[in-house]
Amino acid sequence: MKTGLDFQIVEQLLGGKFGTFDVACPLCGPERRSHVNQERRVLRIWRTSEDFATFRCARCEEEGFVRRERVGAENPPTTNKIIGAARRNSKKEVHDPSRRPATS
Repeated sequence: MKTGLDFQIVEQLLGGKFGTFDVACPLCGPERRSHVNQERRVLRIWRTSEDFATFRCARCEEEGFVRRERVGAENPPTTNKIIGAARRNSKKEVHDPSRRPATS
């Protein structure tokens, strides 16, 4: 889901902190006429890790999640190991002549 929020905006709103926060919504707040409504804390953000946060606005109902984009490898090393092991195991199952199908 593509939203108007990105990780940099969330990072600025929270100042790098972790937890649950209610902040002014940067998507619908500027459209409000009164200053009080522009600053009303209607956007809840749950930041549970360094690279991930979820959010929902009570006023404009925008919701979703944001992730920090990583530069470098497309898959983290652990994921690469898992993918490699799965590929090796699938090749063994297909090409291993010592393995015979079970007969009933």
